[in-house]
Amino acid sequence: MTSPTTYKLGFPKLKYSVVPMASGSPFQRNPTSSDLKDPKVNGFYNIGTLWPNKANSTLWALGSITNGATANWNQIGGPLETTGTAARKGTFTLVAGTHAQIPTTAAVTGSVILYTVVTLGTVTVASSFLSTIVNGVGFTPVASQATDTSVINWAIVA
Repeated sequence: MTSPTTYKLGFPKLKYSVVPMASGSPFQRNPTSSDLKDPKVNGFYNIGTLWPNKANSTLWALGSITNGATANWNQIGGPLETTGTAARKGTFTLVAGTHAQIPTTAAVTGSVILYTVVTLGTVTVASSFLSTIVNGVGFTPVASQATDTSVINWAIVA
């Protein structure tokens, strides 16, 4: 059993708590009502899929799809601070499957931290992540694959 400040996100489905991200993210635009199909799987996005807009630092979640023709996206996060002591997003590169603690006062017990692979390093499939949070100090990401050297985007969304 993990402590309340330890979370696993990633693959395979149902083995970990997975937060779906829109294929191709992060984007340079907000989603529209016509953004309802995931080009990667040629099907509809799942309800709850996240759409990060890098251009204006907003985060959107798919609330519903009406009549199979209209996506109803809801903005759930405003600009995420990228600098300073309370940064809420950034990028890191894994070294042998781990990274030093990322200092941010925004990481608190109960935080939801999302990871998106920017580029795969020494692995052929994306790792899942274990995050250990030190309340109000920072968090430490550890990949499920000990040799992973991927470049990863992260965001604290809640």
